Amino acid sequence: MARQVLIVESPSKAKTIARYLGAGVQVLASGGHIKDLPEHELGVDVERDFEPRYVLIPDERKPRNRARVMELRRAAQASETVYLAADPDREGEMICQHLLEELVGVPPDARPGRSTRPQVYRLTFQEITRPAIEAALRAPGAINPHLVAAQKARRVLDRLLGYSLSPWLSQELGSRGLSAGRVQSVALRFIVDRHRAIERFTPTEYWTIAGDFLTTRQERLVAQLHSFNGWTIKTTNWEKMQPRELHITSRENAEKLIARLNEVSDWHVSQVVSREKQQSPAPPLTTSTLQQLAGKRLGFSVQQTMEIAQRLYEGCDLPEGRVGLITYPRTDSTRLAPEAIASIRKLIRERYGEDYLPASPPVYPNPKGAQEAHEAIRPTEITRLPETLTGILSEDEQALYTLVWQRAVASQMAPARLLQTVIDILGETWFVFRASGTVVLFPGFRILETTAPSPRDDATGVPGSENQDGKPPDRATEGDEADETSGTEPGDGKAGEERPLPHVFQGEPLVCRNILPQRHQTTPPRPYTEATLVRAMEMSGIGRPSTYAQVIQTLLTRQYIVRHKANLEPTRLGIQVCDVLVNHFPDMICPDYTAHMERELDEVAEGKRTWQQVVRDFYARLQHQLIRAHGKRSADEARNTARSPENTVSHPSASSPDRKPGPAIRGNRDPRPPANRPPASPSGASRGTDTPPPAAPPPRCPLCNGPMQKRKSAWGPFWGCKGYPRCKGIRRLT
Repeated sequence: MARQVLIVESPSKAKTIARYLGAGVQVLASGGHIKDLPEHELGVDVERDFEPRYVLIPDERKPRNRARVMELRRAAQASETVYLAADPDREGEMICQHLLEELVGVPPDARPGRSTRPQVYRLTFQEITRPAIEAALRAPGAINPHLVAAQKARRVLDRLLGYSLSPWLSQELGSRGLSAGRVQSVALRFIVDRHRAIERFTPTEYWTIAGDFLTTRQERLVAQLHSFNGWTIKTTNWEKMQPRELHITSRENAEKLIARLNEVSDWHVSQVVSREKQQSPAPPLTTSTLQQLAGKRLGFSVQQTMEIAQRLYEGCDLPEGRVGLITYPRTDSTRLAPEAIASIRKLIRERYGEDYLPASPPVYPNPKGAQEAHEAIRPTEITRLPETLTGILSEDEQALYTLVWQRAVASQMAPARLLQTVIDILGETWFVFRASGTVVLFPGFRILETTAPSPRDDATGVPGSENQDGKPPDRATEGDEADETSGTEPGDGKAGEERPLPHVFQGEPLVCRNILPQRHQTTPPRPYTEATLVRAMEMSGIGRPSTYAQVIQTLLTRQYIVRHKANLEPTRLGIQVCDVLVNHFPDMICPDYTAHMERELDEVAEGKRTWQQVVRDFYARLQHQLIRAHGKRSADEARNTARSPENTVSHPSASSPDRKPGPAIRGNRDPRPPANRPPASPSGASRGTDTPPPAAPPPRCPLCNGPMQKRKSAWGPFWGCKGYPRCKGIRRLT
């Protein structure tokens, strides 16, 4: 038996690492998580300060899990040293903690590395290469208890909310199998809100007027009517109209302007303004920007992107052996290691020349809350060019590797230099036409655009393209749409276009050959795609980039949303679920509050807060929302009952607040069918004097299974646990 054991999650990762280590180190795989909260019960002890009860995942959910754990335990206990090398994030830290508990028998609150035989260490590395693995082995560490606590808090929060809201949701809508989630429900709300914004949208007509001019050199110059008599023609953002701004709203108004324009005989260049601008490259890829860029450029789903990225990270078979091609793909950091920057700068100098190399490496600030120990996604060996992998990787793998390679190299290249020119044309001091264009003086990082992977859908707008206002951005975009919610179209489709304008001088006379009116309509916001939903979640601070794929897949699996081509559309069920949750739990299904929870989890990971404190605050808020929701539903039912006459018994279907009351049944006649009525009294007593049925026993608490009693609140009566305040379990009073 090997004296050292190194344990990772996946067999593919184990196979790659084993290639770098000698026979003295046995590399094994856990297959991911080995423990989780129990599947069919809460698994959180509310009375013991929300302590979770993790159990081995049953074989029904994860085949051979128990046998695999036994194999790992035998190997660990027969060795002298155990290295736990799960992924370098919170989830990986929790996997290592569970392996520590199960393999060497260390209790959860014990400090890692204290047992005498075997010694247990934590290994972290950002890439699976020989130098990275050897460096990690030279400096092993311990499991980070703060990261474990943050992951524990996330799991407990999700379980408490899911077990509280999901049964309530199923009962409210009368359908089994419905679920609510802390992040998934907010993502669903984004999609439903966008769907409704599209449905509510009313297109607005507007017109643009172009002038076709001829210069003294007989060169054509097309410009858009910009203003007349001091009034600026507005084509976007009409809800923010400024003084002396207007838009042409009808054909009649457009024809009146054209008639006046045709009367103008004196046209000349009133102003020529040229200015040089720099366009900086975008930062290296993070998880979310990789998902967005792959969706836009390659048409990949978020899940497909992460599956391919994971394969590239864990290792691919090359002629020289099995090699990890990219660094860890679940990261929110834009930092590059100094040695990686040095190798990229060397490649730029040798491949593109000194002009493309900035004097000092560009620095990209990390987003707030990013883990500084992580790196951005980059190739493990920058000299491994994408074209050298043709025929070795699959087409999809090579396309994604090319995106990673190009973004890593471009991020360290010199900015592009652009010359932007604006020409104003004046007609008789009344009318101003404007033409604008941009010329590339020096491509800088944009030289890599010529080898960018071709889009596989109708998406446009690669890094370096113009914004909606026609101006080139100061920094390359992240491969996503510049504006998803504008609901407008730019009036000048050629404004800022990278085209050379004819050379003119101030005061040069022009000939107007034609006036060209064009009718437009504003367009509604675009439906979310997976890429734009990821961007919206990231911008709102909701969830972690590593969970976006799982959130979207859950919504698809639950049939709350469907894919329509590349768009995500809510189903009728998804809209109903969203409406019920927002109506009864507005504070829980709230983007701002969900983002606040993410910040609190970040503070737990940094050791600034305890996970119990975060869960306590969340649970108190959740219980308040549940009591209010139950009271609101009871009030709705009471109002439905009050609508009937005093001697009226409502049809049983009226008990659901989502259904209309059934036909009233008057008098004292039993509304049940004869077969379901109780037998008549043996003494022959008349109907209405039968002994009433015994009252149903109080329900059991859903959290501690203890007895419950009736309680009252400002929102109505409810069942409350007798163990309150130790246990805060509640049930609806039916």
